[in-house]
Amino acid sequence: MSQETLAHEAGIDRTYISSIERGVYATSIDVLDRLAKALGVEASELLRGNRDQIRDSQAPKSSDQN
Repeated sequence: MSQETLAHEAGIDRTYISSIERGVYATSIDVLDRLAKALGVEASELLRGNRDQIRDSQAPKSSDQN
């Protein structure tokens, strides 16, 4: 889904969505809920996805193991 479509469906400015994606702004629970509804997921899934990405980025790479 494009930022433009997501913005329209969630009633949020596209540039704000871009800023959230880039980590420029944090978001409120209300906006998180609107984004989740527009994406057809639970808000908790959006938060969990971020945690999984952080965990995966901290995991040792196979080339790091000896």
